[in-house]
Formats: sequence, structure tokens, C-alpha cells
Amino acid sequence: MKKKIIALFIAAILLTSCGQVNSPTPFIPTLTLTNTPTLTPTITLTPYPTPTVEIKTIDQVVCRNEGHLSEEFEVGWLNHYMGSLNSEDSNVGLVAIYSGNTINGEFFFAYKPIEMKVKGCLKAGQNLILYMFDDEGNLAATLTGYFPEYTDSGAKLYREGIIGTYKDEQTDKEISLELYEDYASGDSLDHEYQTAGVNDDSLIDQAAMNFLIWSATDQKERVAQMIEYPIQVYFGGKRVWIENEAEFLSNYDSIFTADFKETLKKAVPKHMFAKWSGIMLLSGEVWFNADGKVIHLRSR
Repeated sequence: MKKKIIALFIAAILLTSCGQVNSPTPFIPTLTLTNTPTLTPTITLTPYPTPTVEIKTIDQVVCRNEGHLSEEFEVGWLNHYMGSLNSEDSNVGLVAIYSGNTINGEFFFAYKPIEMKVKGCLKAGQNLILYMFDDEGNLAATLTGYFPEYTDSGAKLYREGIIGTYKDEQTDKEISLELYEDYASGDSLDHEYQTAGVNDDSLIDQAAMNFLIWSATDQKERVAQMIEYPIQVYFGGKRVWIENEAEFLSNYDSIFTADFKETLKKAVPKHMFAKWSGIMLLSGEVWFNADGKVIHLRSR
């Protein structure tokens, strides 16, 4: 019996040494999952570069719709503004026509023979920019500004205004500018006095200039020759019909008083108000007909 057990034990050892063993369990890697956040790629959009155009000619002014359109204004009408450059009294003016977000017009100096063609754009937030070109078509000045709703004291403006900075493109000098609307008319830029039957606007502007120069220098006979007789003249607190040149000259000093001459110094002999009955200088102190003759005088 003991021999049999020993024989079995030896047989087991022999089998093991010959490699008859159980196959090992194959290795399976274990994945440990953690709460890794999902990453959304961030896309940075680079806007298409808009080329910066240096405005040199009027044709380069192209306006974009930025949400401020001219429906707020009297579209197609001539809007007449007068104001101050560098805080001086009524020394500049603007005649502007609004169409969509584009502004066309003329900018002028009241007492200087300087007028510039204007083209500009209405911008977002009640802002605007105006480019001004000289007679040769070169950029002479730029106005950047806005349409205020209130005065500096907080009062509501009763008429439209433009507040901004006027930049002289030749010197790079910047000065303040304020403009306020006087009136709007249905005429055109090239023919502002057509309502009064005028064929040549320059004739009226020249007549107004002559009247101001001759009355300021007491060239009485020349002034008398500008009158359309008979004429109704308001002076000395009463209305008087003057029938002819001799009668006008006899009343000249009573009409052209020192106060009246001082008032005439403030007159701007261009871009004047016109209606069917004539063209008005100042606030109606002088009226011209379509031929450039004086048809009404009001002295105080």
C-alpha cells in the first residue's frame, strides 16, 4: 500500500516537470473612467477686414446704414442752418439735403467768399460726419458731430441743431462748431430762389452784397437806384410810401439810422429765405424781387 502511494506521488511530480500545468488567466487592462468635462472648441471669428479709405474726393464718400436714417428729417428739403465756428456769432452756415443716410449740401462762411461742397453720412446714435470739398474738389475740412436733443442747461431744444468739431484738413487744426436750423425750403441746391421766380441765384446774391456794401459806406445814390418804386418803407415808427428816387434820398438818413446799419452788418448775402413774394435778407428788414431790386425796407 505504501509503495502504491509513493508511486502516485512520483507520477504527479513527473507530470508537473513536463509542463502539464493550468494555462494562466489572460491579462485584461482595467480602464478607470473619471468625470472629464466635455471640451467645446472655441471658435474665434476674425471679421473680414474693412479697408480704411482715406477720403480725398467727394466720390469716395459712401454711407452705410447704421440705423440712423433721414426719415427723422424733412427728406428732399433744403435745411438751412446758421451757427458759430470757434464760438463766434453766426459766422458760418450749412445748407443740407437728407436722403436715406446720406447728406448733400454746401458749407459757407457768412462774411467770406468761401463755400464748400458737402457730402456726409448719418451715423449710429444720432451722430454724423460731413466731408467738405473746395472748388478744385479737394478735401478741405471735416465735421464730426451729433444732433443734440437738449441744451447745456438741460432744456429741450425747440429746433434742430448740430454740435461738433470742425477740422481743417490742411492744418489739422480742430475747433468747435455749433449750428442751428433756421428754416427748411422746397427748393434745390442749385436753384434756391426758384420759388420767388429767380432764374439766376447769383444775381440775387450779388444784389444783396451790393446793397450791404453801399448802405454801409453811404453810397446813397447807388442804394436809391436799387429800389423798385413805389416802395413801402417802415421807419420812425410808421409806414411810408416813397414814390421815387428823389423822395427816397430825402428820407435816406431817417431810414438808414446807426441802429439799422448795425443790424445790416449781421446780414448774410447768400442762401437767403425765399417765397413767392420775394427773397428775404435778415429777418425781413430787406426784401428783393426776382430782378434783384429792393421791394421792402423795415428800419427801426
